[in-house]
This record gives sequence, C-alpha cells and structure tokens, in this order.
Amino acid sequence: ITVTNHGPSAAADVTVAEQLPSGYTLVSATATAGSYSAPTWTLGTLANGAVETLTLKATVNATGDYTNTATVSSTTPDGNPNNDTDSAKVTPPAPPASADLGVTKVVDNATAAVGEEVTFTITVTNHGPSAAADVTVAEQLPSGYTLVSATATAGSYSAPTWTLGTLANGAVETLTLKATVNATGDYTNTATVSSTTPDGNPNNDTDSAKVTPPAPPASADLGVTKVVDNATAAVGEEVTFTITVTNHGPSAAADVTVAEQLPSGYTLVSATATAGSYSAPTWTLGTLANGAVETLTLKATVNATGDYTNTATVSSTTPDGNPNNDTDSAKVTPVQPSAELVLTKAVNNVAPAVGENVEFTITVTNKGPSVAENVKVTEYLPSGYTLVSATPEVGSWSAPVWMVGTLAVGDTAVMKLVATVLPSGDYTNVVTAESSTPLLNPETPRAEASTQPSQSSAAQLTVEKRGSVNQAEVGDVVLYTIRIRNNGQFAALQPVLVDRLPAGFLLVGETAAVSGANLLSLTGAPGSVLRMQLDAIAPGAEVVVQYRVRLSVGAQQGDGINRAHMECPVGQGGMVACSNEDQWQIRANGGVFSNEGCVVGQIYVDANGNSVKDREELGIPGVRMYFQDGTYMISDVEGKYSYCGLRPVTHVLKVDSRTLPRGSRLVTSSSRNAGDANSLFIDLKAGELHRADFIEGSASNEVLEQVKARRANGEVHSVESEPGQPALKFESKPAPQGNPLQQGTDSANQLIERARNEGGR
Repeated sequence: ITVTNHGPSAAADVTVAEQLPSGYTLVSATATAGSYSAPTWTLGTLANGAVETLTLKATVNATGDYTNTATVSSTTPDGNPNNDTDSAKVTPPAPPASADLGVTKVVDNATAAVGEEVTFTITVTNHGPSAAADVTVAEQLPSGYTLVSATATAGSYSAPTWTLGTLANGAVETLTLKATVNATGDYTNTATVSSTTPDGNPNNDTDSAKVTPPAPPASADLGVTKVVDNATAAVGEEVTFTITVTNHGPSAAADVTVAEQLPSGYTLVSATATAGSYSAPTWTLGTLANGAVETLTLKATVNATGDYTNTATVSSTTPDGNPNNDTDSAKVTPVQPSAELVLTKAVNNVAPAVGENVEFTITVTNKGPSVAENVKVTEYLPSGYTLVSATPEVGSWSAPVWMVGTLAVGDTAVMKLVATVLPSGDYTNVVTAESSTPLLNPETPRAEASTQPSQSSAAQLTVEKRGSVNQAEVGDVVLYTIRIRNNGQFAALQPVLVDRLPAGFLLVGETAAVSGANLLSLTGAPGSVLRMQLDAIAPGAEVVVQYRVRLSVGAQQGDGINRAHMECPVGQGGMVACSNEDQWQIRANGGVFSNEGCVVGQIYVDANGNSVKDREELGIPGVRMYFQDGTYMISDVEGKYSYCGLRPVTHVLKVDSRTLPRGSRLVTSSSRNAGDANSLFIDLKAGELHRADFIEGSASNEVLEQVKARRANGEVHSVESEPGQPALKFESKPAPQGNPLQQGTDSANQLIERARNEGGR
C-alpha cells in the first residue's frame, strides 16, 4: 500500500484504514514510516511530495472475502478525494474435485445363536461436494459366517467387492447381506469404501458390525493314548511307556487327572511329565486348555513274572461328551534276551608300501532284539604288521582284547587300529566278537581285512623354478614358472607343490595355470605359503606350473627368495618331501613406491549421491589442495591431482574453498574427514600410494555450468612429483615384462585391476 502527498501543502495526522478481509490471515507488516496496528497505519505528518509504503504479507484462506481495500485520510483538507481509496483482490483457483464417502454397517441381531440367520446392512453415502468415481466397497464376510444372499440398491456384489461406479453428491446406496452364524470363526465384519476421487475425510471410510453368539455349555473331550517303545522286550530290559493326554475341546477341562498304576510285571525307574506332577498311581494335571497336549513318560524294568498290561484312564470335573477315548493300554510280551552282533573290518589302503602305516577300522553293531552284555572283540594283529596305536571310541583296549561292555540295541562301537606294514609276514587281519548275552548268530561273529604290500612307490620328482625378472619395483607383477619332472618308476599320485613366497609377494587373483596335469586345489592364497595339489604325474612326465605375484608393501624388507619343493602323500593323511627345493630371487626396489609416500586423488561432482566416481560424473579442474606445511597441488582438467615425496606420517589435506565453483558444497566421503568435508586426515605409510578424494555433493546446475566452462579452457597443470617430470596420473605404467600393466592400490589395499585368464593362463 503506497501513500503519496501530491501537495501543495504538508498533510497532518495522516492515517490509512487497512483491514485485511476474511479471505486472508496476516503473516507480517512492514512500513517505511509510521506504524501499523490493524486496522490502522498511522503516518503522522506527510510532507509535500513524500511517498511511504506499507507491505503486508498474508496467507490465502480457503474461503472468505478476497477484496482488500485501503483508504487514506488526514486532518488537512484534501481537494481530490477520488484517489483516497484503492483495492486489490486475489482470486484463488477452484479446489480439485473431492468426495467425502462414508460407510456404515449394522447387524439386526448382535447376539444371534450359532446356526441362526442374521442380516448385515451396509450403507454408502456421498457427502460431497463432488461426485465420486469408481466407487467400490470391500465387504468380505469373515470365517464366522456363511453367506446366504446379497441384495444391492445399486451396482453389483461379487464377494468380496460391491461395485457401485459413480456416486453423485448426496447419493445413498445400500447392500443387504444375509448370513448364517457359524460355530467358530471371526465374527467381526468390516466394510471399507474407496473411490478414485480424492476423499478429504478418511475417518468414515470403514465401519464394522459383530455378532457375539452366546457361549455353549462347557464340554471337553479328553482323550488318552499309551504306547510302549518295545513290546517284545526281554526280562530285565528297560522299556518306556508314553501316556499322552489331549483336550479335543471345545472347552477347557478342569481338575484333570490320569489314573496310571504300573502293574506287577514292571518296576518303575523314572517318571517325567510335561505338565503337572506324577505320584503313583495318579498324574495330576489340573486345568487343560482346549487343544492342549501333555505327556507322561514312564521308564520301567520288565520283571520275570507279573501282569504286563498297563492301562491309563483320564478324568475331569468338566463334562466329557465322548468317553470312548478316555482309556488306553499298552502291553509288553517278554522274551528271553538274545542279540545278533554284526562285525566288520576295513583297511584304508589295500596296497600300501612296505614301511607305510595303514589304519584298520573295526565296527561292531548290536542288531537286537536285546541288549548285548559284556561284548568283547578279539584282535590278533598278524605277523605282517607292527602295532602303532589302538583307539576305541567306547570301552577299553588291552591287546589283544577290546572290551566293549554293554551294547544297546541298534548301537555301534568303533575302534581304529594303526599298524606299520612289515616287509614280510601274514597280512590278513582277523577279528572275532562274543557276548555274555546269548547270540542269534549261527557262528561266532568274525571279520577280516587284508593288504597286498608293494615295494616303495614314492615318486622321484625334481623341481626347477624360474622368474620372469631378477628385479622389480613395488607394485609390479612378475611371472613364475615351475617345471616338475617325475624321474621315478611310479606315478606320483596327488602330489603337492609347496611354494614359499618371500615377504610382500602376493598371488594375483586366479592366475595359476597348470599344463601336463590337473590342478585339484590351491590353498594359502594370496600368500605366504601356497600349496597346489595336482592329480598325478606319470613316470617320465613333465608338468609346468605358472602364476603371477605382485610385489606389495614389505617386499623390500624381505630377501626376495621364492622357494619351491614337492610333497607326496604317505600313510593316513601324511605328507613327505619327495623332490629337491629350488629357488628364485627377485630384488625389490621402491620406484615410486619408496619409503616416501604419494597422494593421488580426484575432486568431482557426485551427481547421484553414491559417493563413488561414476564414468559420467565430471571432475572439477582448477581446485587448489594444500597440506599443513603449505605445499599445494591444483586439480587438472579431469579433477585429478597428485603429490609424491611425502614422509610416512599423518598429513592433513585441505581444499582452498576460494578455488571451488560458486555455490559448491563438499560432502564427507569417509570417517577421515573428521566431520569436515573440506579436509582429510591421511595416514601415510612407507612406500604407499594413498587415494584421497573430495566430493562436491550439490550437483547444482550453477556448479555444473562452471565445471564445464573450466574443462573447456583446457588442461590445468598440478605440481610435478619430480622436477622436470609430469604430474603423477592414474594411468598404468608398463611392467618390466610388458604384460600385464600395473596400477597402484589405495590405502584399503584394494586392487584397481583384476587379472584376466587368457589362453588358459
């Protein structure tokens, strides 16, 4: 509101009547002169030619008067009243279509009995102000009812949906459902109305109605079952009776007890109940919920004489509509104890070399039907072996007897016996078994295992090791070639190449390749001891093994000598050296990976916010980064920068924010930012190439346009890492052998390149 004194005199006691109408809510008022207190702006004296302004900020209300009028007045006569009043008006756009749909649901009998028919009435009303399109009502009868019929005043009902289509403002429609009340289930019936037209009041979109059938009289069908684990147990054996009580409902059962008296044919050993307590002859359970299942387990010894029929009966103070399952019995018909022993013996190597150890495995199993007492296995080691050890899993060993002791039905006992093969003698090893329990075996249980020893078949292998270079820099990859020859008369079966890498030498990826044999396994990668198991090397054959290693941190501190030899299997899991040891030495020097470190990095616009430099994201040229001692570097046209010759200590690298594009906002990339996106702590190690990136996170159009303009201006050179040499880049440098190319790693020791297998290598 602007007031101007067009003269010719000063105006005294000037006021402006400015009352915001009902269509607005005042937010703030700012006057260039005087003061505003609604509804009056008081200006006082206004000189000839003076102009003053009142600025009102207000929120537009949903309804009301939107014409805002201001009128100026003064005690000084005004010769032109035609310009004393002016108005301004906001015309809000019409609100979008909205329909307040409401649904109600009632049931005609909320306490109907099971089997009775009830009627649900679902009423949908459109309270406006607009028509509602695509109106549907989700109406699914729950499990407590069975639908009889459905009648709608409009649309159609196909469970679970009542489809109404368009419903005019003020329209009311009804769906009537008749249903039968089921004995059990969910009795809460809910209806929900919806439409593609926005509904500003969702609170009336859902309604429910519920029938609560009267509770039936209490009744609990209790059932009991009894089983025995061995119905033909021998006298003196232990059997287990399992008594299970189940409440089949529908009500909880009160004061539940089970009459369980062991008859004279048994002697009780123990009783264990999942609920309640057992004190012969009664198992007291108390209240048992509908569906509950509880168990009593009785362990008992079978007596020589007596009653062997064991009966259990369940009872309760709650009426039981089905007494037919309240009693159950289980019976043991004792038999004389007997057992069948099965004896086996196996040897792990049927063709061992003389002097080699073999392992015999002796197994005895009781097939029943009774427990086998005092089981004894006799093991006479023949003259072709010398005993090394005997290890029984159960019982005790005192040559030549393995005393197993008691062996339950189905149980198995195992003993392992290790012996050395002698040059001559009897190589058939026989064992027998016996028990104090009568055996059903037609003959004494017996088993045997034999070997056919041969002369020593240890292969005679030679190893020759060569490297692709004699010296390399830290970070280089070198190729090792190992030739293995079998000069013996026998094949070397599953020999293992043992390769001891020097300090700082690490196997590169899956670069190990073998010709002349198959590589079965490789363990110990990436170092320092590699074990490569081959399938076989035939007599007179030669196998070539090649693989690549990378010189990493620590390579300069080691001796650089790689040592390789072969080991061949002997005995049960044993390995012995079966070749010479050959060596190859590579002298490691630092190159750029000297004791001094290098920092490389890139400052870039992270457009997708994933904190990773993606191919399409732009580096920012011309940004200055400086260390705590003032040394600085400037990012090149790709946003990259580098600096070498730093001491292996903690450095601080900061961004000169004055060199960033206007509007830039750096974001943190790791915990090393220490909460400040404009700086990084760099824990530099000796000889390390450390990656340190800065991330611009706003990716605003203003920043991107400036970055593109800088890149269009061409290369921005950073500080040179060595006098007269170009700045350190991310590009690879040729390896001494020419292939593959080398790249540095960041402080997390993550490989930038991954070796590829080409031509089987």
